[in-house]
Amino acid sequence: MILRSEKYLSLHFLDDTITMIEMEHGDEFTMTAIDTYRSVINYSDNPEEMSLSNQLFVESMVTDLKTLFGRNRTSAKKVACAVDSQSLLITPIPTDNSLNHIELNEQILWELGVHFSGEDPKNFITDLITLEEKPEQGIHDKIMITIRREMVAAFQKILGSFGFSLGIVDVDHFGAEYALRLNYPEIAHHTTAFLGMKKTSFDFTVLRKGHAVAYSSLEFSSPTDAASQIAALLSLHQQKKISKIYVHGPLIGTELLRSFRDQLSVPFEVIDVFKRIKFGKQFRDGAKYRRLAYQFAPCVGMALRKE
Repeated sequence: MILRSEKYLSLHFLDDTITMIEMEHGDEFTMTAIDTYRSVINYSDNPEEMSLSNQLFVESMVTDLKTLFGRNRTSAKKVACAVDSQSLLITPIPTDNSLNHIELNEQILWELGVHFSGEDPKNFITDLITLEEKPEQGIHDKIMITIRREMVAAFQKILGSFGFSLGIVDVDHFGAEYALRLNYPEIAHHTTAFLGMKKTSFDFTVLRKGHAVAYSSLEFSSPTDAASQIAALLSLHQQKKISKIYVHGPLIGTELLRSFRDQLSVPFEVIDVFKRIKFGKQFRDGAKYRRLAYQFAPCVGMALRKE
């Protein structure tokens, strides 16, 4: 049976770069547009300034998107946005199994008060992700993800001016997990680690049968420093018996991979997020992008989502 195809657009905002992907969902996943654009502003710095009240930010983002959409013909109606994990508050919060909805909300408000003292909790949008249940301890390990409401409102308004509807805004590393699951279905049978390398920080997720059970985000000063921190995390989670590390991100290069080979006790693989995705005829075989596939994980992952 031939499925009715539909196109989904995704944007990834990281440092001074916007990555865009349009993907057609049908019998297969097909790339119909892909581009990167260097901005005059940094989308990872000062998230509190990413609002409609900041005229410089609004004008800069409008200029960026006008250029991107002007040189790429897209027909998708809905956009999913991935933002730098460093631009959000992502914090672990163990929660008691006995908490009801009201009590859990009170804990969230308390956490917001700790991290954003003096600010109105209504200024933020918060989501909870359950990582690991520990019934023997009576708790659930969760992470709280908090984004400024003004940032989402700005994305919604600006994208709306181009005729798009904002679907979801998510953490780039978490969005990238969708690309990992599609292209490496074998992770559903093992405990693995998923590693996202950026210029000065990395995201590290432990996946048990494809489901996240632990998350860390750390800053580093050099590839050697990053490798030693990752080695320490592997030691911390050694009881989980991680069998392999899947790596993505713009920082990946010879020096980093050499540091991994020297310091990591677990085998690693730089992922190909286009492994199970076709390229439209205009890209031929997509070789230009396949060589750098590891850089597109968040954008590909977000374009796979239908929310």
